[in-house]
Amino acid sequence: MTLCLHTGGEEIALADLRDLDTPAATASHVPIPHIDVVDMVRYALGFHGHDIVEEAHAITPGGDRYFGLLSLRSRARTAGRASWARRPTRKRAVV
Repeated sequence: MTLCLHTGGEEIALADLRDLDTPAATASHVPIPHIDVVDMVRYALGFHGHDIVEEAHAITPGGDRYFGLLSLRSRARTAGRASWARRPTRKRAVV
């Protein structure tokens, strides 16, 4: 699986994602570690009968933004695969 990254993004191993520091919480913003989101998604997918057959993870410089891509196979289906992508951020931003 290949990620097409832009503006300084770099691929990161799942084990290295676990080692990233998370910014401290403030009174109005509580950052969630990227790995916590990945672990929750992996658990939910497995609970609902999906196996991860390939995965790729990337971060921006400084680790504030994460992008993940998971290729899935359903245990309930005999053919076909699906993909899941996620781009959460720990940055405080008004959109």
